[in-house]
Amino acid sequence: MSELTKRTIFGALFVIVVVGSVLLNPPVFGSIFLIFCVLAVRELMVMYNADKPNTIAAMIGGGWLFASFFLMFSDYLGTAAGVLTFVLYIMYILCLMVAQMWMKKAEPLRNWGLILLSQLWVALPFALMCFIYYLDSVHRIFDKHLLLCLFITVWVNDTGAYVVGSLTAKLPRGNHKMTHISPKKSWEGLVGGILFSLAAGVIYYYVGWMHSLPVSLVGTAAIAVSATLGDLMESFVKRSVGIKDSGVFLPGHGGVLDRFDSLLLATPVFIIVYLLLYVGKYAFAA
Repeated sequence: MSELTKRTIFGALFVIVVVGSVLLNPPVFGSIFLIFCVLAVRELMVMYNADKPNTIAAMIGGGWLFASFFLMFSDYLGTAAGVLTFVLYIMYILCLMVAQMWMKKAEPLRNWGLILLSQLWVALPFALMCFIYYLDSVHRIFDKHLLLCLFITVWVNDTGAYVVGSLTAKLPRGNHKMTHISPKKSWEGLVGGILFSLAAGVIYYYVGWMHSLPVSLVGTAAIAVSATLGDLMESFVKRSVGIKDSGVFLPGHGGVLDRFDSLLLATPVFIIVYLLLYVGKYAFAA
């Protein structure tokens, strides 16, 4: 099996799993993305050669954070149960950091940094996906299609950046590289990704996934830019430890972090932009 065939098959399976988990029901979504979250945290800890106790502790923390957000915004046990779970999670992380003083081969600053990075940079964006998933029931604004808009826009942005970047690279003067961190990324590719994302934003509006065209356009543009930066951030992390892929989760595609790197920044930016736009919309309407 050629590398291209392998990437295509497993890439399609990944898309089916992600989209299917969102469309089926909350337990399926929660279970699958809980696994993604825990595996992504593990990959980060392993990349930096964290010891086994800290790796396991960080994985537990990541899963705990995701579960607390899932419960907080769902109706299964009520908001109070989710808030309590989140408070206990904060206490767990604090205890985990204090416990570093009793580790035999303690590197407190390094361990604290890895633990916090694994929770804030990796686990939190996964947890925030629960907020997007339940945003309709919380604020009566969207349904679960909003989360699909986030995922699809990231994929469309990647496609647009690749297509436009490849075409402009064939021009006499080539294209303009964005940064040494990822030599294949260009400013022309960024513009192409934004244009493709804007086109997707128009489609979201006309199929009824978004209720405002300006909000859809601003939101998809914000996703395109933040997704590109998120991809660069993970590339920067991998270059700092001298590896190509974060793991071997998906043949031909690397690890879980490699598949979700763009979403680590795009998810919180997506939430901030949309909430600000809608709060502003209703504020001006009042």
